[in-house]
Amino acid sequence: MNVVSASKGTLKFILMLGLFLAFIVEGMMRAFWARIFRISQFELHRLRCESISRYSRRALRLLEIRVKSNVQGPVSSGLWVGNHLSYVDVLVIASVFPASFVTSVEVRNTPVLGWITRLAGCAHVERRSRDHLDQETRELRVILQTGIPLILFPEGTSSSGREVLPFRPALFQSAVDSGSSTHAFCLLHRHPGIAYHGDHEFFQHLWTLCQKDGFTVSEFNFIESFDSRMEDRKSLATRCHSAVKFTHASITRTTESPSIHLGPDRVSQVSGRSPTW
Repeated sequence: MNVVSASKGTLKFILMLGLFLAFIVEGMMRAFWARIFRISQFELHRLRCESISRYSRRALRLLEIRVKSNVQGPVSSGLWVGNHLSYVDVLVIASVFPASFVTSVEVRNTPVLGWITRLAGCAHVERRSRDHLDQETRELRVILQTGIPLILFPEGTSSSGREVLPFRPALFQSAVDSGSSTHAFCLLHRHPGIAYHGDHEFFQHLWTLCQKDGFTVSEFNFIESFDSRMEDRKSLATRCHSAVKFTHASITRTTESPSIHLGPDRVSQVSGRSPTW
């Protein structure tokens, strides 16, 4: 790496930290004014989702990541589920449409990241224990009933991207109970360094990612919608996993035409409330 590239990477890292700080300050001010002016929890949640969407687009520009997606315009509410490779997934999805995210209590207790997820309106769940499952399901159901899209990574952890891990069915119950549609999606990052898994440390990984030179592409592909009212949580998780796994295999096998483009006929055939664009 030459001196110019190293200096550029350092500047990107500093600017990313500045973005984090700006988001935290803005979020704290928003929470303060919400109490002063008695803004409803629903409105506050909506504003938080829109804020993370704006900041995600700025962060991706800094990281020189272009997003390719087959989603155009407003999307349907409901539970959105797909594969998980990195914290960059959140930036990619939020840049496509405002949404609320499900993350772990471990992230909530992490310095900086914990503040960001709380101020972004994320729902925190205990993935290692089922002791609070009923309460967590109720909290997710409330979010779904507001009409705000809810993003769940049911693998329970991030991976290298070589395969799609099995989907844990427990939190699919929130979609079944609320009668919300469930939408399957597939993520793909064309730069292998974006994957965040195993023993990675967040700031070290971010530093390395900032050293990346030139633009790369990340893809967000909507696959199919399912009517959760016609499923139990286990069969719903199985069907979504099969859809994501098949699409992931198709994308990674294809080099000449890596992304999926769904035409009007394909969209009209999916069950439930299909995303509108």
